[in-house]
Amino acid sequence: MTIRVSSTAAACIMRYVIYSRYSSSRQSPESIPDQMRKCREYAAACGWQEVRTYEDPKLPGGSIDRRGVQRLMRDAATPNRDFDVILIDTTSRLARTLRDTFDLHGDFEIFGVRVVAVSQGIDTDDEQSDVLIAVHGIVDSVYLKELARATHRGLEGRVLKGLSAGGRCFGYDTDPVESGGVRWIINNAEAVIIRQIFEWSAAGYSLKRIAGILNDQKTNPPRKRADRPCANWCLSAIREMLRRDLYVGRRVWNKTRFVKTICIAQMYRQSPICCKTLRSPKVPTCLRPANDQQSLVKSSSGRARLSATKTCPSLPRIGRAWLNC
Repeated sequence: MTIRVSSTAAACIMRYVIYSRYSSSRQSPESIPDQMRKCREYAAACGWQEVRTYEDPKLPGGSIDRRGVQRLMRDAATPNRDFDVILIDTTSRLARTLRDTFDLHGDFEIFGVRVVAVSQGIDTDDEQSDVLIAVHGIVDSVYLKELARATHRGLEGRVLKGLSAGGRCFGYDTDPVESGGVRWIINNAEAVIIRQIFEWSAAGYSLKRIAGILNDQKTNPPRKRADRPCANWCLSAIREMLRRDLYVGRRVWNKTRFVKTICIAQMYRQSPICCKTLRSPKVPTCLRPANDQQSLVKSSSGRARLSATKTCPSLPRIGRAWLNC
C-alpha cells in the first residue's frame, strides 16, 4: 500500500543545515561527526529534511573570519535560500565572543532563519531565546578570556626558563628539551649572514644597498613575502634585524601584543597596558660580540632606528607604533 503525502504537508517540512566546528589540531577530528550526529538525531525526531553541512575544522571561535561560517551567512542572506533552520550543537560553535554571538544571531533573525542549539535546548523561535543566548554567550566569552590568560601564563613560564615561546627567528633553530618545550640554538649558516649585515651597517651601508647586495648574491631571505612573485630581501626585514635584541643575547618578551580591529578582521601590534616586559636568561647570540664588537652592534642599532624615523614620517599612527615597538 502506498501512502501519498499531500503538497500541503510536504511544504510544511522544515529544511535544515548543520554547522560544526572544532578549535585546534590538538582536538579530535571526530568532534565534527559527533556534533553532526547530535543535530541529525534532533532533526530526525522533528521530521526535518537535511540540505547540507558547513564545517570549520581546526579554527578557533574567537573570530567569525572563518570560511564555513562566512559561506553560511552568505547562503542565509540569499532571498531564495533552500533551508529554513540552522542546527548547531552549542552556541560556542558559531562564536565565542559576546559581540560576534549577538551579531550573528541578529543577522540570522533579519534573514528570517531559525537557529537551534540542540545540546542547550535553545531555539530562536522561543521568546526566551534571547536571554539564553546572552547567558551562554557570556559564559563562552569568559571561557575564551580565561583560556587566553592561562596560555599567556604558560608562555611566560617558558620564557623565564630560557625556552622558546613560539614563533621563528632568522639565525636560530629550535631544539626540543626533555622537560618539555624547545630552546633556541644557533643556525650557523644564517648566523654568518646576520654578522655580515651588521658589519655592512656599521660600515655605513644603507638598508637599500644591503638588500641589493644580498639579492645579487641570491642569499635566501627569512621568508617569502606574499605580495612579491619571488623571495627576496626587503628593507623592513633588515631594519628589524639590526634592532633585534636577540642577536646580542638579550631576549625581551611581552613588549607588544596583537589586537584584532573591530570592523575588519586584521591584527595590529600595540604596547600592552599594565603588563611587565620580561627579560629571559641569556640565549645564544649570533654575533658573539667582544668589547669592540659591542660598539658595532650599538652603532648599527642606532642607525637602524634613525633610518626608520627618517624614511617613515608619514605612516599612520598604527604603522609608526609598529616600527617603534
